[in-house]
Amino acid sequence: MKDCLQDCNENHATCAKLRQQLLVYRRPKYLLDLGSVHDGQICIIDTKGTRRDDVKYAILSYCWGGKQTCKTTSKNLSQRLRGFPLADLPETIRDAVNVTQTLGLGYLWVDALCIQQDIQRHLIQRELDAMPEFYATAAVVISAACAPHSDAGFLKDRDLRYHEYELPLTVMDEGWSVAGRIRLFERSSQKKREPIDMRVWTEPEKNNALCSFRFESERVAWRCRQTADADSDVDLLPPYADFINACSFDGSMFPSMLPTTPDANDEGNMRQYLQHVRDFSARQCESFGDRLVAFETSARSMATAMGWEESQYKAGLWLKDMQRELQWCRDVDGRNGSADWLRPSTTLVPSWSWASVPSAITWNDLNDLDWGRSYTLRVIKCDVELQSSSRPFSGVKGGSLLVEGYALNVFWDGQEFVHRVRFGGRKRTSSRAREQIASNSTGVPSHVQGGNMGNRTQKRGSPIRSDQLVPLEACGLSISAVWDSLLPPASQDVTCLEILDADGFSSGVILHYIGSGRFQ
Repeated sequence: MKDCLQDCNENHATCAKLRQQLLVYRRPKYLLDLGSVHDGQICIIDTKGTRRDDVKYAILSYCWGGKQTCKTTSKNLSQRLRGFPLADLPETIRDAVNVTQTLGLGYLWVDALCIQQDIQRHLIQRELDAMPEFYATAAVVISAACAPHSDAGFLKDRDLRYHEYELPLTVMDEGWSVAGRIRLFERSSQKKREPIDMRVWTEPEKNNALCSFRFESERVAWRCRQTADADSDVDLLPPYADFINACSFDGSMFPSMLPTTPDANDEGNMRQYLQHVRDFSARQCESFGDRLVAFETSARSMATAMGWEESQYKAGLWLKDMQRELQWCRDVDGRNGSADWLRPSTTLVPSWSWASVPSAITWNDLNDLDWGRSYTLRVIKCDVELQSSSRPFSGVKGGSLLVEGYALNVFWDGQEFVHRVRFGGRKRTSSRAREQIASNSTGVPSHVQGGNMGNRTQKRGSPIRSDQLVPLEACGLSISAVWDSLLPPASQDVTCLEILDADGFSSGVILHYIGSGRFQ
């Protein structure tokens, strides 16, 4: 491990360039001083007045896993500045101390210990806002990936899921033979998902680490912005500089500091962003309202990569790509993790945002949803109410979306759409052939399924009349749409709001009218 870090410090031009630019970034106020660990003691130091080169530190990324008993507060800060027993700390933190010393570093930052936990909320928020910079300026990030909580530790025997076989073997050559046995080992080529990959707050920590060691169940992986390596061939290595140069978005602050190649393009950024959202949505948080807050660094990075104004960001979606991004749906196969299907009734996140549900989401048939296609849905207006006007990429406390588009009458047989008729016909331009639908987070509750609606076919012998559709506006209806469904609906007729019509296929969302001005 020490060789990897030393090689990066001495030989990596990309990392050296980033370190130079990071000199203006903030660093932690408090650090753990490991100078007296050999005596079983540890202390907190105030970094004010110290030189950066004199205080090179590691930083721990880990799962709290519940209430922390070792937190620094106003009651114990003075004592911890003088020193306290290392044995008082949870095993995960003690393991991080061990790794830090092995790497030849004398200081360690741990959030529970180095942020005073009972200070005023705005002061804590100031520390939280600076954390991406803390991770970026650290000499190395130690990721306790396999530890589900702070008492679990991560320096343990590896969980190597081998299947061992022993077979007889005879070697023969020109009249002589040697009998023996051969041992074969079989194991999966894909690693399992680690506990740290299930928490939203560890995502920006991972993204903004300039250098990191990741301690997994089956391997230790190294990653910096120029190389990646591991001591096992299980699964793929993490992406590094080659990826960054090809795409200027990776959820971190670093790509904006590096020159991009001609391969970088807006569509590549958008596709990487959608994949990033898919991975992030599978992570969980104790406070559901923190979902978009934890995503803030990624959203800001995307705005920088695309050169977009902050006003384009709408609760996890981008106004310039709104039609495609509205077609998110829950990952019903559970490939990305969560099986929790219930949307919290108390959430203030608009229902058309993927961040309004606590489960993993995806975009079906993403390759058929290329940016710039001819969408039939038109976004008329989209507004969000920010939790803080000074943080446009963070949490929201409400929002509304007004769209206009075509409706299709379809039949769902329980597995697929088997017949579709479009109201008003393709060439009609009458306003009676279009719907104007307002969606927000506080209206009549309903559910909508996003996804491909299949081929559109006109029923022969049944002429289509524009008066088959009565505009919702004329009925005095208001709709609050959740853009997915808890379960596939039973066989029934449904009305679909079309988003995209291309190559004979329609893609959009279901609006199933169930009476009393309500849709499901």
